[in-house]
Amino acid sequence: TNPSEGSPKQSAAPPTSEPEPIEEQVASNEANEQGYIGNKNSKIFHLTNCSSLPNESNRSYFDSKDEAINSGYRACKKCNP
Repeated sequence: TNPSEGSPKQSAAPPTSEPEPIEEQVASNEANEQGYIGNKNSKIFHLTNCSSLPNESNRSYFDSKDEAINSGYRACKKCNP
């Protein structure tokens, strides 16, 4: 008998927790830049995934950075949109 005739060997590697490739990070950032959220009180605008987003009642929505800047808002220093 041939010992290699038993159950087939599985060569699939276990999933690893490697960081995202740069290309995926860039694509992710570009997706986030499709819209911006401004804080009506502080006149600061943010990426949609920023950890410093204002309450819903204090939000203004913008389609572009230029729109936010022309409305008197400045960029958030945390998310750096």
